[in-house]
Amino acid sequence: MKFGKWNRKAFTIADALVGLIIICSGSLFYFETNQLLQTRTHQCDVQLQQVRRDYEQQMASKINA
Repeated sequence: MKFGKWNRKAFTIADALVGLIIICSGSLFYFETNQLLQTRTHQCDVQLQQVRRDYEQQMASKINA
């Protein structure tokens, strides 16, 4: 009977560890993806601002010419 109780405790611990690994892996993937998206969004915003600045300068030079 002791073997059966030990076996259930071992299964419970193993199951908890597997669940913890899955949760940690999912969280890590989420945070890495979120960081990547924020970085890419910031890069696109900077690029858009530069293109807009260049366009406005071209328009201003056409108006003044």
